[in-house]
Amino acid sequence: MKNKRLIFPLLSGILCSACSTTWQWQANPINSDYYSQIKSICIENNPKVKIDHFQETLINRLESHHIQIQVFNAPFKPNTCEFTLNYDASEDYETVFFISDMTLKLYNSAGQRIGLSEYHVYRGGGLDLTKYQGNDVKIKRVVDGLLNSSKK
Repeated sequence: MKNKRLIFPLLSGILCSACSTTWQWQANPINSDYYSQIKSICIENNPKVKIDHFQETLINRLESHHIQIQVFNAPFKPNTCEFTLNYDASEDYETVFFISDMTLKLYNSAGQRIGLSEYHVYRGGGLDLTKYQGNDVKIKRVVDGLLNSSKK
């Protein structure tokens, strides 16, 4: 009889864990030595990203940190670029489209990566409704993570 009482809570726990939060946000923000140097960033256009208003929202968030932005198409990178941002993003669909993966990588003029910020939804996000947050919320979180939120 004792074993039967343990089966229901155990099964409930296993089933609920399958529907738990399955997204992750992580950042390796830029070093504080670079904060004062970043006045402008060149963004390499990524034509593979088809998310509505993604690049526009990304630019607006960077500009809110008082950073000037210039967008270019590879391989035609302007000579004036001290910092270059590469991005990638994809979306999934479950009654609505939502960003499921996003990566921002910031490089200095020597081509060394100086910052990384990512957002990933794993296994479709389960029942976690935060996956449906607006794209602007997710982009803000990832940009601020890259910049370490110290510039506001």
